[in-house]
Amino acid sequence: MLEQLTSILNQHKSAFHEQIPRYRQNRYVQIVVLRETKSHAIFTTEGQTLDVECLQAGIDNRTQLDRVVMYKRKQIAPERRTGKALLRDLGILRDTNGAKKEKSNKTKPAECQIMGGSCGTCPDCILYGYAATTGAGSQRARVLTDSGFVVRDISQVMRNIKLNAIQDTIAGGIAGSAFASRENVLPQIFIPTVETLLDVTVPEFAYVLGNILKTTRYGAESNREGFIRNHILGIYLSDVELFSNLELTQRYYDVIATSAGGTLPDYLSADQFIDNWSQVEKAALAQVVGRRSRVEDLDGLLTGMRALYEDEAVLRPMLQRLNEETQRYVKEVKETKSKDKSDETSEDDPEA
Repeated sequence: MLEQLTSILNQHKSAFHEQIPRYRQNRYVQIVVLRETKSHAIFTTEGQTLDVECLQAGIDNRTQLDRVVMYKRKQIAPERRTGKALLRDLGILRDTNGAKKEKSNKTKPAECQIMGGSCGTCPDCILYGYAATTGAGSQRARVLTDSGFVVRDISQVMRNIKLNAIQDTIAGGIAGSAFASRENVLPQIFIPTVETLLDVTVPEFAYVLGNILKTTRYGAESNREGFIRNHILGIYLSDVELFSNLELTQRYYDVIATSAGGTLPDYLSADQFIDNWSQVEKAALAQVVGRRSRVEDLDGLLTGMRALYEDEAVLRPMLQRLNEETQRYVKEVKETKSKDKSDETSEDDPEA
């Protein structure tokens, strides 16, 4: 299975870099992900109401719909945490700053967090990016994301659930004890999304895809709900972005509504999205200008990915290689910045 994974990736080796590049070359890898809620989920920014946008139903159907939005950070943050946890668990995030931490005030890689302290040197920071911090600079993300949109109208996918106070006695709860309510997305709701990787190496691709496949909890209160299953519909390699989240949602609406007599039913299954993907893909790619290819043996690649993540003896060396590539890139960037500063100083000094 691992040999099959290697063989499939070798067929597309021109789409990947041997080393993390300093400069952009527009080698895109787009992973099309169908997110299916397997429990109630909460996609709110603040308060008790779901995030909603009024949008056109489809590309052809211009009816307006109120669509629930899954903002980009609610997709990527859980996947980043999944990846960081794996790197810590396997001991990949070593404390490269050591005793210098107190002097430079830099965050150790093992203590790196999305919010509150990025180390700027681990694979997660270099792939997903991080904002400018003291002594660490910043890094532009090479995993590009956007907000995802539910295909159906909010009235078909939302329920306002009341929260009850539960007593610790055998008597149970008290009638009329509901103290709050919150809008929830129902189970078996579908959100077509795309995650775009820009100028990545093979280990970086495997790391991001693994994070997508392994992550299951999204949204608010994810310790009690928010279980989502990610289905991979396709993987595409190109020199231009091929798909957008909203466009995929609207094209799915057109295709499914047409077969259902003009409107979407209250019940949809994953098979309806998977079976209609080729039609949606064809319509979306018809307007693209640029070179492109796709992974034809998608099942083989996903089987190989599962085998990779099940075998620690193979997974650990892959992640170590990923970390070594990251450290080489960080060192190269620092040396370039030091050289640039030295050159500026020489130009300012008339006696130099």
